[in-house]
Amino acid sequence: SDYTYGSYRHIQTIGNYFAFSKRSPHADLFGSLDKILEEMAESGRVEEIYAKHQVTDNPIGSRTLHLTVTEKKWLADNPGPFKVQNEMNYAPFNYNEGSKAKGFSIDYMDLLAAKLGLSILYESGQTWDQFISRMRDGTLDVMVNIVQTAERVEFLHFTDPYADNPPVFITRRDKEPARSLAGLGRKSIAI
Repeated sequence: SDYTYGSYRHIQTIGNYFAFSKRSPHADLFGSLDKILEEMAESGRVEEIYAKHQVTDNPIGSRTLHLTVTEKKWLADNPGPFKVQNEMNYAPFNYNEGSKAKGFSIDYMDLLAAKLGLSILYESGQTWDQFISRMRDGTLDVMVNIVQTAERVEFLHFTDPYADNPPVFITRRDKEPARSLAGLGRKSIAI
């Protein structure tokens, strides 16, 4: 390739989270999610997903999952289907190919659902704003690869991030890489 990546760390790293609608009929599951995500990491299966999608720096630690009797009962009584957003073209995280949900976040969600014995219904073909609106009103249960903001915390529960996306500059290999905003100088940029 004629291009190279230049690491660029600004004020924040962009984390990918799972978010549950606070108004979803399945919102009670949220309290168990971080514990379940940690147990998935410990099993080694999460590392396979990271390797498959060439993602590094798994931010989820490892600890043993211990669901309470109440959590286990809730899961048994609420198998879904859980309505989860599927974007049309956000590869490699979340995209649709041949009417099938695919990507890193989808594989992660599928593993979570298998661990919990839940049924997932991926919903595609809507805009980001439509998905957000449905999360507000509780007609969509889960959004994946969503960034946590102060506004969204008002109507969403967020897990710990399952992937981090540090911002980068991509430059031609035959040019000096940009490693800061100041390094861009008077160069032409594309966003």
